[in-house]
Amino acid sequence: AATLEPGEPMHTGNPGGKSVWFGWNAPRSGAILIAVAARDYFPLAEVYLPGPVSQVPTNIAPRAISFDQTNKITQLLLDVVGGQDYAFAVDGLAAQSGDFTISLSYPAAPWNDNFANRIQMDGTRVEIQTSNLYATREGGEPFHAGFKDEKSQGTKSIWYSWRAPVSGPVTVTCRGEGFYPLPDIYTGDTLNSLTNVPRRALSFAATNTVSTLTFTANAFRVYALALDGFQGRSGNITFSLATAYSPLTAQLLAATTIP
Repeated sequence: AATLEPGEPMHTGNPGGKSVWFGWNAPRSGAILIAVAARDYFPLAEVYLPGPVSQVPTNIAPRAISFDQTNKITQLLLDVVGGQDYAFAVDGLAAQSGDFTISLSYPAAPWNDNFANRIQMDGTRVEIQTSNLYATREGGEPFHAGFKDEKSQGTKSIWYSWRAPVSGPVTVTCRGEGFYPLPDIYTGDTLNSLTNVPRRALSFAATNTVSTLTFTANAFRVYALALDGFQGRSGNITFSLATAYSPLTAQLLAATTIP
């Protein structure tokens, strides 16, 4: 019968007591999905970076954990690095035990996961429903919205491109399902040449998961919009991009003469 070793952590922060362990070496970098399903009890699953035998393994952060209590399934979603060793623990809630199945896969990333595949947007007002689920962070990709520390930074970015039809203020409003999106705006044609738009501003609503990015656009310039998730979170995102002026309004303002 499985047991809990002295000094072993509580997996997913829940009391267990019947853990078994698996080792795995990632063949390539990317997002992976681990699913553990049981029939007669609720399974607990956790992933760690293995260390010396005398040390407690290190939790992977960030990672997303979901529980399906009806079907007794625990899922872990995280980014892995090719060639890195990982340790998976499977336990049972309240020291329950029994048969289980475990699966590991590299789910398909969104089409616009990489900067080179950014999706084109047009117009003075755009509204899009999207998802950064299974998105990844590219090598050399900047840290969006200024969050560089490991606990806060985003690792699930998707990309859009927008050609400004008019100069003036622009507002990007994003709502995430259960997490704060991290939008950021750039100029540049390649990932390595990206430059943040000056004087941009980002704010977060206190009562819901809405992030608002504002910046000033120059007419006919092409901008790259990144949508990431705070603390590496991912899921459904609804966002809108709106200019303060229409092209006709801008022409009238430019032609107005104040006596």
